[in-house]
Order: sequence, then structure tokens, then C-alpha cells
Amino acid sequence: GALWGAALGAWAAAFGNRQRIGSMEVARGARAALTAVTTLGGAKPGDKTLVDALEPFTRTLEEALGRGLPVARAWEEAAKAAAAAAEATAPMAPRLGRARPLAARSIGHPDPGAVSLALATRVIGESLPPG
Repeated sequence: GALWGAALGAWAAAFGNRQRIGSMEVARGARAALTAVTTLGGAKPGDKTLVDALEPFTRTLEEALGRGLPVARAWEEAAKAAAAAAEATAPMAPRLGRARPLAARSIGHPDPGAVSLALATRVIGESLPPG
């Protein structure tokens, strides 16, 4: 709840009141969302949290947009990176977040926060106009 709210609020703030949102605003928004989540929750990649999916999503999105890909195509690449990263949390032991008390019992299962972030990015990407 709180981390998602912080991420979405930070992303929206990066857009401002512009009528047209360009690729630079999308990239800045992703970075702002990642910063908000890591600042509020203190997680970093490898802690078995949604940051494990959000960080590669953000990095891949920035790289793809930097190569000049349209937002929809860059987002697709980033969503795939997030999904792969979410699955890669399965062998990890949680160090932070709601799964931490489950510790060893969560090993073998991907982090729910990372999976939900990856699913959300996929669904959002499917609704972006090609371009």
C-alpha cells in the first residue's frame, strides 16, 4: 500500500501538468518511483522485495528510451526485465518486507511484491499506444 502510493505519487509528480507526456518524463517518472520506494522502504536489489523488479524495470526502460525506442517498445522490454527479475527472487531469502518473517519458507517462491509489480507493468504496457 504505502510503497505503491509513494511510487505512483512520485511518478505522477514527474509528469507535472503537461498535456503531452514524452519519453523523458516517462523515464524520469520511473526513476522517481524507484527512488521513492527505496527511500521509504529502505530496500535494495537482493532483499526479495518489489525493488528486485522495479530496479531492472527502471534501468531497462531508461536504456531502451536512450536508444531511441518508442515508449511502448521500451516499456515492453522493461516489463520483460521486471518479470524475469521477479522470477529470479524465488531462490532468495527475504531480508526486508512482509515476507521476512517467513524466511526459509519463502525460498522457492518468487516475491509477491516483485511479481505484482511485473504484472502491473505488463498490463500497463499492453494498453500503451504503439508508436
